[in-house]
Amino acid sequence: SVTIVDSRLSDSVRLILIEKLLADNQVRGALKHIDWLLSNEPDNPAFLFMKADGLERLQDTSDAINFYLKADQAAGFFFQAKMKLLQLYAETGNPKALSLSDSLYQLPQAEKNQSNILLMKGICLTKLGKFKEAESVFDIVLKNDYTCLQAYLEKGWLYYDQQQYQKALKIFELSTIVKNDFAEGYFWMAKTHQQQNQQEKAILNFKKSLALDPELTEAREELKSLGAIQ
Repeated sequence: SVTIVDSRLSDSVRLILIEKLLADNQVRGALKHIDWLLSNEPDNPAFLFMKADGLERLQDTSDAINFYLKADQAAGFFFQAKMKLLQLYAETGNPKALSLSDSLYQLPQAEKNQSNILLMKGICLTKLGKFKEAESVFDIVLKNDYTCLQAYLEKGWLYYDQQQYQKALKIFELSTIVKNDFAEGYFWMAKTHQQQNQQEKAILNFKKSLALDPELTEAREELKSLGAIQ
C-alpha cells in the first residue's frame, strides 16, 4: 500500500492514486494524499469533499460533517455536499435534516433527488420519534414513486419497531409485489413472521431471500438458528 506522500507527484497523478487507494479500501493512505492536496489548496471544494468522503468511510461522522460543511462554504453552494450532509444528519437524528430537506426539495437541481430527500426527512423523523410525521413522508414518497423500494423498507421498519407486525408485513409484502425478486423484502417478511411465531412462513421467506441474494448472510444465520439448514 502507498502511504508515503511523494511531493514530486503531480496533482493529476495524485488524484488517480487516491482513487485507486479508495477502491482498494486503503482509506487512511488516501487521506494522507488528500491532506497533501489541501495543504496547497485549503479552500478547494473538491478536495474538501474528498476529505469528508474519506472520513465518512472511516465512520468519523462528526469530522465528515465538518468537512462537507467546509466544502459547501468554499464552493458558495455545493449540492452534492448538501445531500451528504442531509444523509448524515438524518442517520444521526439531527433535526437539521428537517430544515435542510425542505430547502433542498425546492431546488431545480433536486428534481431527480426528491424521493431521496424525502426519505432522509422521514428517516430523521423516525429517529426523533415523530412516527406519524415520518409515516406521512414515506407515503408521499410512495405516492410520487411506487417503485421506491427503500421507502417500503423504511415504512415497514417504522411499524416493525413499534411492534405493529401486521402493518409491517403488509408493507414488506407490497415491496415484493413491486419487485418480485427483492431479497430484502422477503427477508423482512420472514423477520415479521418470526415475531408472529409463524416459523414455517419465516423459513420459507428466509429461503427465498437467500436464493435471491446468496450474500445475505443474515438470512443464512436465521435459517441455521431455526434448524432449517446446517
